[in-house]
Amino acid sequence: MGDLSISLAEYDNLVHLVYAGIREEMPWNTFLCELARLTKSRDSSLVFNIYKPEQNYYLLTSDTGLYDRKSQSTIRHLLSMSEMLDTFHSEPLTLAETYDLDQFFSSELYLTHLKPIDIRYILSQDMSWDDSVRVKLSAERTSCESEYTQEDKNLFSLLTPHLMKAIDFRKDLLVSNQMSDLSGSVLSKVSVGSILLDGDGKIISMNQLAKKILASNRGLLSANERLKANNPAKNSELKKAISQAVVASESMEAKQSGIAFKIEDITCGSILDLVIKPITRDSYVGSSSNQAVAVYLHDSKNDHVALNTDTLRTIYGMTPSEAQISALIVEGKTQTEISDILGVSINTVKTHVRGIYDKLGVRNQAHVVAILNRCSARIF
Repeated sequence: MGDLSISLAEYDNLVHLVYAGIREEMPWNTFLCELARLTKSRDSSLVFNIYKPEQNYYLLTSDTGLYDRKSQSTIRHLLSMSEMLDTFHSEPLTLAETYDLDQFFSSELYLTHLKPIDIRYILSQDMSWDDSVRVKLSAERTSCESEYTQEDKNLFSLLTPHLMKAIDFRKDLLVSNQMSDLSGSVLSKVSVGSILLDGDGKIISMNQLAKKILASNRGLLSANERLKANNPAKNSELKKAISQAVVASESMEAKQSGIAFKIEDITCGSILDLVIKPITRDSYVGSSSNQAVAVYLHDSKNDHVALNTDTLRTIYGMTPSEAQISALIVEGKTQTEISDILGVSINTVKTHVRGIYDKLGVRNQAHVVAILNRCSARIF
C-alpha cells in the first residue's frame, strides 16, 4: 500500500463507510462527505453514466446544497455536456493530467457550474461494468487549496475496488427487494398467503393475504409473534412441523420439500392448506440472513381470483367484450347467464365466444377454462 494523505484509522473508517453506504437512504452520502473532509475537498461525488437501455446520468454528491441551486434536469444536462464523462481512466488522474485546461475552463460545465463555486482542481477515477454502466469517483478543490498529490491518488486507488463491490451489493439488494415485493404481490393475487419465520419460529413478516387470514381467526392466529392453531392437538402438530423446518433450514441442501399441513374450521366449513418449507442458505437470496422458514397458506373460502381482462387483451389480442366474456366463462357462467349479466343477446355472446375460440385455438369452453386458469392474467 502506497503512502496516504490520511491515517490508517481514517482509511479503515472510509472503507467501513463504503459498505455501510449500501443501505443508506442517500447511498454513500456519509462516505462522500468524509472523503471530501479528509482530502480537503470542497465536495466529492459518484457519477453514474448509464448507457443501456438508454443513456442517462445520476449524481451522488456530498454537496447537499447542489439541488437547491440546480434542478435535476439542469444537472443532467450539464453532465451530458461534460467531456469528463466521455473518457475512461482506470487510474486516478488530476484535471491537468487529463484535459487541456484552457479548453476546460472555457467549457459550459465549468462556466455555469464549477466556476461560480470556485472549483480549480479535480481528481477522478473511473469504474466500469461491461458496456452498460460507468461510475466516476471524483473530488474537487477550490483555488484556496493546492493540487491533488500522489498520496491522494493512492487513496482513490485503494477505495475504488471496495466501491465496485459495494455498488454490486446494492444492485443485488435492490433486485432482491424488488423480487420480494413482486413475489408477495403475486402470491396475494393467486390466493396464497406467505409468512416468513426466523430460526426461533418467530414471525418476521407476512403478505397482505396472510394478515387477512390470521385476522379472520378461522383456526390459525398469531400469538406472541408465533403461529398458533386454535385446536390444541393441531397446535402441537404445527409447532412440531415448524421445528422440523427450522432444523432443515440449517442444511446446505438447496432443494428441500415442504411439510403439508391442514387446518379445518368447523364453524364456517373452510379449510386452510399450509405448506411449511425450510429456507436454506443456498435457496434464499434476500437481504436478511435470519429467515429460516416460509409458511404458505391457501384459504379455500377465498380461492377465487378474477382474471385481469386488460392482460387477456394484451396476451391473446382479445377485444374488450371477448376478454369480459372469457372471464365470465372461467367463473363457470353459461352463455345464457352471460347474456343476462351483460344485457346482450345470446347470439352476440355466441359471436364473441367464436372469436375467443379462434384466438385461443380451441373448440369448446372447457378448453377455454383450462387455458385461462393457467395463464398469467390471474397474476397481473
